[in-house]
Order: sequence, then structure tokens, then C-alpha cells
Amino acid sequence: MAKTRACGTKRKDSEPHEGTPKRFRPSFTDTITVLAGEDEATFTIHKDTVCQRSTYFRSACKPEWQDGQADKSIPLPEVQPGTFKLYAHWAYTGEIDLGVIDVKQEDGDTADESRSVVESEKQREDWYQRARRLMELHIAADFLGDDKLKDRTIDTLTSLVGHRRRLHGIAKLLPYVWNETSSGSGLRVLLLDYVMTLHDGATFLKSIQQRLPAEFFTDLALAQLASYPGGRKDRMPLPARRRYYYDSR
Repeated sequence: MAKTRACGTKRKDSEPHEGTPKRFRPSFTDTITVLAGEDEATFTIHKDTVCQRSTYFRSACKPEWQDGQADKSIPLPEVQPGTFKLYAHWAYTGEIDLGVIDVKQEDGDTADESRSVVESEKQREDWYQRARRLMELHIAADFLGDDKLKDRTIDTLTSLVGHRRRLHGIAKLLPYVWNETSSGSGLRVLLLDYVMTLHDGATFLKSIQQRLPAEFFTDLALAQLASYPGGRKDRMPLPARRRYYYDSR
């Protein structure tokens, strides 16, 4: 029989309610050094901050993996310094801020969002860099085991497509994503949907076919087969469809 509290006795503030999970309280005294990229750019970050978000860091910070490492350094050649800088900002704030690495966040011509707007070469490069950095961050989040960030990068990418109704630099983005991701990646699905909405898609793909891996054309063929009957006219990767591109879908 469960014990009951005597009538009139107050529960101490420090005494948890039965069944209440303990709240995570991060320590801001224990730090680790992350050596990002092949040049080993140094980042000092609080261990608990990254461990609560990343399964990779939780494993890397286990005592059995750090025996004999007095400096608590973790090599991370797979993630470039700029991308890890974005990740560190996310780990502390829960926000994606491309301004951290000097990538423009907002368009200067938000008043005109039509496809006919005259775009300067610099604007196209800015929009390409934004998409590229988001994809790099998504791929890093996958490597680091941060599913929440993966979903957030998809949210931001679909918002970007929704704003411009296009992805600039798609000819460079496609080979990059297929070389850095595995089959079934939500990021691949997003790009396949985008490519299949292009009115001149066949001509465009023919012009860059030498730059694309064979696996891309296999994935495209399977996606096209899955889309019939009915085609893909409604499959522009917009915010309303963002959950379709989550790897947890």
C-alpha cells in the first residue's frame, strides 16, 4: 500500500512529485575542444550543451572513449569549420542563423517575389550560398545524430523555395547532395520533387548529366514511376510539405 502524507504537511520545494522526470540541468564548467575540418579549426564548447543535442558527442564524451585524453579534444574532420560554427550557434540557441558565417539571411527585394523579378548575379549567388549552407548543415546534423536540426534545416529550405519558387545553383547542389548523402535521404527527395516541377527539366538535366552520379538518375526514375498517374505538378517542395522530407517520415 502506498504511503500517504500526513494531513496538513507541506511538500518540500526540493522534493519531486512522484513520477515527475528529473529536469536536465546542463553544466557550464566542463568544456571540450572540437577540431573541425581537415585543418582542425579549434572550437571550445560546453560538453553538456552539445551532448544533449547530438548522439555523436554523447558517444565521444563517454569516459571509456576519453581515457588518457587530458585535453578532451574531439577531431571532427568530416564537418567544415563554417558548418560547425553554425552548429555551435544552434546548440546554444536552438536557432539557425546563417549570419554567423556572413551568409545573407534576408532578401533585399521582398516586395516582389514573382518568378519574373530581375535578379542580379550577386542575388543569385546569395540565394545559392544560403541553400548550400543549409544543406551542409543538414548533412552535418545527420553525421552528428541531431534529428531535430535535420528537421529544422528542411523547414528552412522549404521556406526558401516557397519564397523564391526556385533553388538557385541547382546544377551544383544536385551532385553535392548525391555525393554526400545516402539512398532515401529526405534531402534527396526534396531535390527530386523540385527537379520534377521544372518545366524544362529534361533539357536542364541533359545539360549537366556528366556532372551527376548514376545513382541520381536511378533515384529520379524511381520517383517518376512512383508519381504516376497524376504527375508531380503539386509536388513543389513548399513549407506545407516539409514533413514529407523529414528522415523520420
